[in-house]
Amino acid sequence: MSQNQDINAVFIQFLHENPEVKIVCFDYFDTLVKRTVMPEATKQIACDQLSLLMNRRFSGFKLYKWRSELEVQICTENASNGGDNEFNLIDFASQFKKLLQKQLTNERFYFSTKDFVEKIINIEIAVEKAVQRPCEDTISMLKEVNSKGLKTAIISDFYLPGRYFKQLILYHQLEKYVNAVFISADTGLTKASGRNYPSVLKAFACRPENIVMVGDNLHADHDMAKKNGINSFFIDRQEQKTVYTRWSKKELPERVEKLKRQISGEVEKNSNHVFPELALILWHFSYLLWQRLYWNGIRDVFFFSKEGEFLKFLFQRFQNDFFGAQIIQSHYLIISRKASYIGSLKPLKEENFTGIFNQYRNISPRDFLLSLSFNEEEARDICDNLNINFAEILTNFPDSTEFYNIYSLKKFQILYENKRNEQRNNLIAYLDSFGIDYHRDGINIVDVGWKGSIQDNLFFTLKEKVNISGYYVGLFQPTNVREKNRKTGVLFSETPQKSSYFDIYRTNTSLFEMILGASHGSADGYYTREERDPLDNRPHSRISHCVNLGEKEICITTVDYPEERHLFKKHIKPLQKNLYNLFNKLTEYYYCNGAVIPDDEWFARHHGRIVFKPTKREVDFFESLTHLENFGIFDYTDFKTRQRIGKMERLQNLRKIIKDPKPILDTGIWPPIILRRLGIGFYHKRYGKRCFQKSFSEKIGIETQNECNKYNRLNPKNKTKIAFLLGYPEISGGTIVIFEHAIRLARRGFQVFIITLEKILPQRYAWHPEASELNWQTFHEVRNMHFDVAIATWWNSVFMLRMISARTYLYFVQSIESRFVQTNDQVTDEKLALKRFIESTYLYPLPVITEAQWIQEYLKAHYGHSSVLVRNGIRKDIYAVDGTCLSPRTPGKLRVLVEGPLGVSFKNVERTIELCRHSDADEIWLMTSSKVETFPGVDRVYSQVPLLETPSIYRSCDVLVKLSYIEGMFGPPLEMFHCGGTAIVYNVTGHDEYIRHNSNSIVVQTNDEVKVIEKINMLKHQPAVRERLKRGACKTAQKWPSWERASRNLEKVLNRFKARNWPDQAYLGHLTDNLHQNFEKEMQLINLTPFYKENLSSPQTFQLYWHVGQGFSESESWKTTYKSGQWVTLTKPLHADSKTIYLRIDPVMKNGVVTIEHISIYNTEKNQPVVSYDASTGWTSLKIAGTAHILTRNGCLVIESKGQDPQILLPPVLLSNRDSDIKLETRIKFMSFAQAVRDLFSNKENNT
Repeated sequence: MSQNQDINAVFIQFLHENPEVKIVCFDYFDTLVKRTVMPEATKQIACDQLSLLMNRRFSGFKLYKWRSELEVQICTENASNGGDNEFNLIDFASQFKKLLQKQLTNERFYFSTKDFVEKIINIEIAVEKAVQRPCEDTISMLKEVNSKGLKTAIISDFYLPGRYFKQLILYHQLEKYVNAVFISADTGLTKASGRNYPSVLKAFACRPENIVMVGDNLHADHDMAKKNGINSFFIDRQEQKTVYTRWSKKELPERVEKLKRQISGEVEKNSNHVFPELALILWHFSYLLWQRLYWNGIRDVFFFSKEGEFLKFLFQRFQNDFFGAQIIQSHYLIISRKASYIGSLKPLKEENFTGIFNQYRNISPRDFLLSLSFNEEEARDICDNLNINFAEILTNFPDSTEFYNIYSLKKFQILYENKRNEQRNNLIAYLDSFGIDYHRDGINIVDVGWKGSIQDNLFFTLKEKVNISGYYVGLFQPTNVREKNRKTGVLFSETPQKSSYFDIYRTNTSLFEMILGASHGSADGYYTREERDPLDNRPHSRISHCVNLGEKEICITTVDYPEERHLFKKHIKPLQKNLYNLFNKLTEYYYCNGAVIPDDEWFARHHGRIVFKPTKREVDFFESLTHLENFGIFDYTDFKTRQRIGKMERLQNLRKIIKDPKPILDTGIWPPIILRRLGIGFYHKRYGKRCFQKSFSEKIGIETQNECNKYNRLNPKNKTKIAFLLGYPEISGGTIVIFEHAIRLARRGFQVFIITLEKILPQRYAWHPEASELNWQTFHEVRNMHFDVAIATWWNSVFMLRMISARTYLYFVQSIESRFVQTNDQVTDEKLALKRFIESTYLYPLPVITEAQWIQEYLKAHYGHSSVLVRNGIRKDIYAVDGTCLSPRTPGKLRVLVEGPLGVSFKNVERTIELCRHSDADEIWLMTSSKVETFPGVDRVYSQVPLLETPSIYRSCDVLVKLSYIEGMFGPPLEMFHCGGTAIVYNVTGHDEYIRHNSNSIVVQTNDEVKVIEKINMLKHQPAVRERLKRGACKTAQKWPSWERASRNLEKVLNRFKARNWPDQAYLGHLTDNLHQNFEKEMQLINLTPFYKENLSSPQTFQLYWHVGQGFSESESWKTTYKSGQWVTLTKPLHADSKTIYLRIDPVMKNGVVTIEHISIYNTEKNQPVVSYDASTGWTSLKIAGTAHILTRNGCLVIESKGQDPQILLPPVLLSNRDSDIKLETRIKFMSFAQAVRDLFSNKENNT
């Protein structure tokens, strides 16, 4: 007899023996339901979910700590006021919001109190649903009791109010078996005190003997019930308590590993289905997508058909499971390349159809016309008029006579313009029907990928006036990327650089497209009812749905072929159903293990199994699929192998593949399919295994300079003179590299000189203990000397080589320095010219030495330079695990080190510190070359530290967090490795010289700040992971060469080129003169352009910023445009929730003259001016900043804008109330310099 039958039988016997019992009350937790985690873990998980909603501003760990403290405080207050030790989640949430607001100091809180309370409750319910499982034995009792006509109730000591608690009862489908619910949160009285039972008796208007309490808590459900005269039926759940105890003892790494095992088990169970791991990848994408969207402040997103249908379905499920609500509203837009293309085009005379011809040049007239939304009859009629073969595929169609004749045909021209305007207007009307103010908020879209051409079509349909941001599963070779048309590859991307595991996810992207099939056909067009009626007889055309816009109705049509529907229903839909089930399983295990997520590599490995190690059944399945092309080409494509290959040809194909597989297999088609077509399908197992191993190889791969081994060492007998041209001697990574090479060459007998423009005092290089061993000279002092080798060490020193007499000239490239010219904030002609000028140094016919493989590859790809790689060494004598430290590392605590100069944007030091502050790190240290004593949020600052003192700082810290955007072959992580630590870095160029993700350190995709905080927290709470990475870092350090070895490698390279006599000094001088002259001419032209170039028809941009104490940002700003050369009045209503508001006006974003008549602030409620600036009040209190300069304050304010960021800062505006509605108004005129000069002389002549 089962346990269930035992309990039921005993309880039925109990009721038989106690006929006076009319009401059965059940405890809830561990009686009717049990949890898969220990009870307190639900709160920890809820805090982690809340942390996500707060952009990880506070970690889940901190939120839980504060929550626990606040719960104790509220319970104590309730008890002192006559209640029990209990709290109500609604009251708690309100107070929790106030507590968090205090922690944010001057920052604005994320939500209103109402929204925050709602989100807290939704998360709590979502977590409880996820971890609760029914207790079948007692639920069977509940149903049995209900069937006998007895009344039932649930009594629970729980902080979730009853009206929300009922959602849990509904979730378990128990509502029809329960007559009443009594929750302690509603009354403040608990079962544990016994004070909740009288209210139950009162509610049922019965005597105590009429009730029996069924529960597992000996004190609350048995003793306290008995104390109130109520019968009790105790259920022993000792086994479940043991489960909770075991769970509580599991460390985070154990839970992560358990989740991995559970998911692997689920995948194994589903091995009878194809590609089960895709569920994990889609879950990973949904998680990353939500983070990206939410982090960017996006609350509405469009999923593009058709792939977006299943993606949206999963995304909505993900949000419900994580937060109990749709935090980001998702909309489904039926759209396709064909449906969106015609409306995006220009008038015919301006259009060149690159959207088609860039990809499809060999097409038929039919394909071309159908791509422009002409129907079959219209296309055939046009071709018949011109006596053109309708379906013949023409080579290079854009240059054909047929295309020219079609283009010139009047009927085509009329239909083209009609369709262009009709489809554009209807698509915009369809977009408007969603009720989103996309002109203000922009449009955010989600699609599978890969170039983002549909996004481009929408962008051009809206005439490039609306900001559109695309978020894709993957992105490569994106088109038309610009400020207003941004694209992001969420799972993988090759821009701005290849993301981690790019080559794995990019393999067989067709698989994503096929598996994400939709329940409907491809979008065909957008028509009003009048436009649609004549087309009703078109085969396979369907009206998907219609949107009513008052005066007109827009019909969204699709093309639905039977073959497509059959494929979806028979193959894709069952597959999606299985993926959905696995998707939910991953969420289930995520919660059951305490909200843990495997790392990126784990997901990539599962995808690697799909693409590199597919089963024969999976390859057969994929080969059987078909895909309908409905743009450029209108036909079905498939992946089938049709022809038989002879034995000799198969053997030849195999030899070619073995010799060089890349040209054949790296074509975008899945390699197993290509190999089948070549008759060697058997080879995909070996090839795939090799690709998989290569993709996840953990080899360090440190290269030796074999290329240089055949050269002898330079004669070290005080004969060879070597000159290093140096910009400045202060501490930096590049200067250290030069010093270390130079010092060792000098010690081996070479005459080594450091050449600088100015005389260098010893204290400037005193930070390096051995730099004084070198000969320090100026260019002037060595003007009569002759050197054997002169080495330029930075871009400007290449131009200075002409000032040195030498037999051989070399260029030591430590980074691509044009990248140091930052254009992220604003791109100017000056900056672009300077970047080109810097890059011109790579045009010099100089032998090049570099320190990093990526630089070597860059120079080869862009300039054809075959440079020599000499990797940097490291000071093994000082950078070691053993040695002094400033403060010993403490077990259980995490001390992070941030390294780099302040105020250098591409070093990203300030933001790195801010991210560390948002993490659970116990201490933050800063080591910087900047002269600073303290820095906000940093526990210790070490400024301009001498080289020999840096190891003790490294040894004191656990992890180096270095989030540079630009590096050559950066040394600090390697120094940290040698001192027993690990690192977190961005996947910046140069990191892969020695950094291996999850082996010796953590590599995060650039700008994924959420992931940075997550990884710092992981190292804090998972000491085993931290120690594993440190061990890997030590192994890397052991294999890395010393500076002695690196210097000898450089010596070999110098020997290789020592007899090179060209280019000579005269040639270098001639080349430098030409480049300088070209640069100066370009700069003169740029400087003159603002005075002579004017486009009065182009709009000017006006931007207003505001804040109430937290600083100016783009999120609180307003942009508008206005015409040049005339007075305009601009107004903007604002709401201030503080008595003080700060305002800044950026009147224009280009060179010219701005005249302002007045700036006024009004109280819109009282219609009264708050403050005004004009000729009568004066302008002196305004601060002119940025690229603006005052020309005059007499009368109007006239300023000169000499760049893209002129600023007018108003004094703080003082308001009478904390919540005020105000309005800013200004009257303004912008003129180009040329126009301003003309106006000035015109006014003088008029006055004369």
